[in-house]
Amino acid sequence: MRCASACNSTGRSHVYAGDGARHRPLTDQHPGDHTTLQAPQSRATGALDRTLALTCALGLTALLSASCAVPSADRADGARAPESGDTGTAAPTPIASIVGDDVLLVAPDGSRAVIASTDEAELLQAEVRPGREPDDPVTVLALTRVEERYELRYVTVADGDPTDLYWFPSRLQVSPDLAQVADVPPLPVWAPDGSGLAWLEWDHDGTRLRTVGWFDHDHGTNPSDDQATYAVPDLPLGTQLASWEFDEDGTPVLVTRGEGQDRWRIRIEDGEPVVALEPAS
Repeated sequence: MRCASACNSTGRSHVYAGDGARHRPLTDQHPGDHTTLQAPQSRATGALDRTLALTCALGLTALLSASCAVPSADRADGARAPESGDTGTAAPTPIASIVGDDVLLVAPDGSRAVIASTDEAELLQAEVRPGREPDDPVTVLALTRVEERYELRYVTVADGDPTDLYWFPSRLQVSPDLAQVADVPPLPVWAPDGSGLAWLEWDHDGTRLRTVGWFDHDHGTNPSDDQATYAVPDLPLGTQLASWEFDEDGTPVLVTRGEGQDRWRIRIEDGEPVVALEPAS
């Protein structure tokens, strides 16, 4: 049996700089909420073709694993501060990509499939949650823009079947006033083991670091109530994160973007941020 795929991808583009999408109110609710409304339907081809493509591409079933061989990779160590993460062998890591109004999952062999579509928000960034085990679902975080605010959403793929493009609960969302202070996308980053995510946001009082934990349960994966906010007034408004790393002792270190420029390193020690400016090399 050959893997089904609509096309091949040779690039890795996470941020889509398009003409913008048509905006309508977001209606998808976090699955933990009491009310779940319908999400926009995906523009993928037949359901069977899409399921086969995703199943082959991600190696999600033993039945197709022999026909869809993908190399294994070592899982990154670490966890949310101050705990250390588990070690083990991670599943092959796909890549999330944005094309117009679609979120695509690109497998290590280059095959790809649409896992979510929306014409009510502009898709800006899509990142796969790292550190999953072979039998775990694939979770993709998406940063969107609707009118004058940025919002976080996510989709989970299990056994080739994607969920709706869920909206983060309001208590865990990006600040709605962020764009009015500095209209820069607050690009989130995953912890190396997938135990949480972080981003920088700002208001008239300055910049702050936000972190949100992530957990797995019987119905999939969700953002958790394990969250924290750290004031980092030294960071200029509009600073974006590039990565979440761990020091040798397991202490989280958030590194800002700035290729060829000075970068900020935010080390979380005993629940407090220690900020240092790293000169450009």
